[in-house]
Amino acid sequence: MGGFLNLAHVTLAGNTGGYGAYSTNPTSAWIDNSIAWGNSAGGFLIWSPTSSCNIDQSGSIGIVADPQFVSTSNEDYRLQAGSPAIDACSSGLTIDLEGVPRPLGDGYDMGAYEYVGPVYLPLVLRAY
Repeated sequence: MGGFLNLAHVTLAGNTGGYGAYSTNPTSAWIDNSIAWGNSAGGFLIWSPTSSCNIDQSGSIGIVADPQFVSTSNEDYRLQAGSPAIDACSSGLTIDLEGVPRPLGDGYDMGAYEYVGPVYLPLVLRAY
């Protein structure tokens, strides 16, 4: 029996028991702007999905490229500067998992978190 599988801006990482996402008989599958990386058996194993703009460690429905998470050992799956997931998608959801508006740059980021980057404050010099 099948079902509907829809994933948008999802990060599936660090699963030790198998794939990031696994479904061999969905009625339909739609996966967009998502990352499956660092899982013991692979990224996505989905039968015949419609997909776009993904990172997939298995290479079946997205590019094989390290998403450059902040810290996998601390389960911090936000993106670091230079990640191939930053500004990679042409459309997406309007907010991320933490309520940060999307997009912040030239495009939408893959995964659950929009890259915020460093905040630069103005330098003020005082004359004495």
